[in-house]
Amino acid sequence: MDRIIRICSLATLAALALPTAALAKPETGPTALRSYVMARTALHQGDDEVALVRFARVIALQPGDKQVAGRAMREAVRQGDMKLALRAAYQMGPAAELAPDALLLLISDRIKQGDMRGTAGMIDALEGNENFKFLGPLLRSWTNMSSKGTTSIQILDAISKQSTGAFYVPEMKALQLMSLRREAEGLTLARSLALSSNSTPALRLSAATSLLKAGRKDEALGLIGSGGDELGGAQALIAKGGAGLPPIIKTPAQGIAQLYTRLANDLLTQRAPGFALMFARYAKLLDSSNPFVALTEAKAMAAAEREEQAEVALLALTADPIVSAQAKVARIEVLEELDRVAESLSLAKAMAEAPGASTLAWVRLADSQARAGNYADASASYDRAIRMAETSGGAEPWLLWYSRGSALERGGMWTEARAALEKSVALAPNQPGPLNHLGYGMLERRQDLARALDLVRRAYELNPNSVEIQDSYGWALHLNGKTEEAIAILEKAVRADPTEPTLGDHLGDVYWSAGRKIDARYTWYAAQTVAEGDLQKRLAAKVDMGLTVKGTP
Repeated sequence: MDRIIRICSLATLAALALPTAALAKPETGPTALRSYVMARTALHQGDDEVALVRFARVIALQPGDKQVAGRAMREAVRQGDMKLALRAAYQMGPAAELAPDALLLLISDRIKQGDMRGTAGMIDALEGNENFKFLGPLLRSWTNMSSKGTTSIQILDAISKQSTGAFYVPEMKALQLMSLRREAEGLTLARSLALSSNSTPALRLSAATSLLKAGRKDEALGLIGSGGDELGGAQALIAKGGAGLPPIIKTPAQGIAQLYTRLANDLLTQRAPGFALMFARYAKLLDSSNPFVALTEAKAMAAAEREEQAEVALLALTADPIVSAQAKVARIEVLEELDRVAESLSLAKAMAEAPGASTLAWVRLADSQARAGNYADASASYDRAIRMAETSGGAEPWLLWYSRGSALERGGMWTEARAALEKSVALAPNQPGPLNHLGYGMLERRQDLARALDLVRRAYELNPNSVEIQDSYGWALHLNGKTEEAIAILEKAVRADPTEPTLGDHLGDVYWSAGRKIDARYTWYAAQTVAEGDLQKRLAAKVDMGLTVKGTP
């Protein structure tokens, strides 16, 4: 399970940017002010390249303005111009006055230059910030690797188990042990991590490369294979002797780049694309040759709505044998975002039909077909994946039946969808997702309401905190005549997520049925304010006429 990284919003950091009126030096002020206004205007118009040129001119004309330098630095990081970002960061004042993102950038630059001593004060300053202090010991463990005092491993071992940083300690420790020529300890830890969720492809590959160099090819191949097919290209290189493998992670720059990459990936899962892109850019500054760093940067660009830039980077990475498969998968998603559906489907199809393609490749194709609205094709691809999973593994059959049923339902083929969902429930009777999906589908079509209630009740018992399941359960209770119980559950759901209009739609209906017409209209009105399309129109009609309007439940 990913550790939630509690760091402040980039909006907070952006708030440090200086308003245009704050530019002050009289001998350069007008020219600098003009360039600053033009930079901000270009950003507003979406002309990023012009904006960067203007920001570069501002900090050249007025190097003493720390806050404008900060604005220029952040925009340069966002666009990937790290030379300009560094030039701006070095104009922002001493370490004690710097914002965390500037400190992290300068720490990365000093580490890249091999200046471990020069980073000490910056790391101290970083630890003075509540949101980022967990990074201090992790960074210091790498910069202290050659120290004769407290060792890097001792620093890692001293990190509190309650700290956010503790989540990253095992991987950093494994890498450092291997780097410090304590390979046996490092490899033992790496193997144990490979069997858990707290592992990364980069760690497995670094450990496998160490094993290969020690002449233990079979062990190296086994370690790579433990991660499924995501390192298939690396496995092929190891089988041929290892030529073309990236360097083992062992230097401070490489290690911290891996730490930043891990942070970026975790932040992507937590939907914090701005911070994810920042850490990915800093990782690339430290270790530009690492394909996992480049892949993460491309994914972060896509998440930060820089899809065209991401697509170019991902296309280049498809030629890298280490991350080719992962880059293709990420590119499929980016092409879909760019509405280049034909290209995305073609790439997904090519991956699925390639010799030796895995079950997962067919699942990806099916997912892409479903997103494109090709539900019949998606169903056929899920069928293929199901047959492969039943004979060779690679995915849980219940999950594939669940996905097939969902695609069929979206395609309007409820009879076939229900059969697939029934199969999923039979294979995994304790999975709340299929139980809820099947039960709610039956409720919508008013089929076997008693069994539908039983299905969603079981889903609710397994996952009572899911708002979606609370909604299904409350609605099922209502349709089965258990109005008061339904109100309690639906009120709980609306409190948990007042911005989801379907919840208010259902609760209002149940209030109306219970004779609470004022509560019903109030609830429908609140839901109407956040609804869109047909649902918004239906809610507006209910506010005016209650449940007597034709077409309402």
